[in-house]
Formats: sequence, C-alpha cells, structure tokens
Amino acid sequence: VLMITIFLSLSVIPVEASSPRKFHKYELTFNPSGPIFNNGKLNPFASKEIREAMNILIDRNYIKNNTVTQPVIPRWLPISSFGQDYQDLITDVVAIETKYAHNFADAEATIIQQMEIIGTSKVGSYWYYNDEPVEILFIIRTEDERLEVGDYVADLLENIGFAVDRQYKTSSEALPIWYSSDPAEGPWHIYTGGWMSTG
Repeated sequence: VLMITIFLSLSVIPVEASSPRKFHKYELTFNPSGPIFNNGKLNPFASKEIREAMNILIDRNYIKNNTVTQPVIPRWLPISSFGQDYQDLITDVVAIETKYAHNFADAEATIIQQMEIIGTSKVGSYWYYNDEPVEILFIIRTEDERLEVGDYVADLLENIGFAVDRQYKTSSEALPIWYSSDPAEGPWHIYTGGWMSTG
C-alpha cells in the first residue's frame, strides 16, 4: 500500500484507572499517488509541498480545545512526547514544532502556488482541473474523535477551494478502501487513521 502518514496526530491521554498506560493516537494518512490517478482525476497530495503545507494548515491546538472531549496532547512527530527519545532530541523537536506551527495564510499560499504549478485554475471559490472541480475523497471514521477532526479538516480544505466528499465510515467499511485498494486507482485521498500504543 502506497501511503504517507503525516503526524497531525493527537495523543489521547487515558483517564481510565484500569488502563493508565494506553494511548490512542490519531493522524491523517494521505494517498501520494499521481499527480493523476489512473481514473484521470487529480491528486493534489501527490505534491510533497502540499502535504507539507497540510502540517501548518491544521491547528492542532484548535482540535485539542474545540473538537475532542478527552485530554489530548498535540503531536508533530512519530516519537511520543512521553518517551526518552523526545527529551534526547528536544532541540530538534522544538525546531520542528515551531516550523510547523499553525499558519493558515502560509499554508494557503503554498497550496495556491503548487496548485498553479500542477495546472489547475481557480474558478470562483473552487479549484478546477480539466474543467471539473478538484474533489477530495476524504474517508472519515465515525466511531470516535476522528469524526470531529475529519469535519474540521474538511472545512479547512473547502475554505481553500477544494470540493470535499466526506465519506463517513466505520472501520469495517473504511478498511477495504484505504488499505486494500490500489491507491493509484484513486479510491481515496485522505483517511483519518488511528492506533493504540502502550508505555
């Protein structure tokens, strides 16, 4: 499976006394195939610059304060802020977290530049490619906080000119699409991923 995970994740801190060392982590998984899928549709996330811009488009602290009910810690990296690696690399970690801090204007400017390079044009409020709106197929899990996070990200994408098909799905419904399908065929662009760790 060809896919890239960008750590727009939130570490959900467990509050249950029975499982004090289990952590739920949520993230966004992007399909980088393309830039043109086999079905002829455009995939903006084939651009590494657009994928990078997504890191600063999304306000992790907004998600923390407004879209989830459990205590969470925003994440930019695959290493946990609870681990020794984080402390050992603290100078580099702080630099990365500062570089990718939320900045809507900078993210939008990068995405506009890259969309123009790809060959799209803005007509009214939406990006067009081959006379059709650029549509993002966004698989949003419905069982937990990823529902609210997915809607927040979809709103941001719509605000910068993408048409978003919000495909609300459970785990069993989503798995055959984001994991078992051929990404080059274009069945999805973004998936609200998640996993659990202990430690």
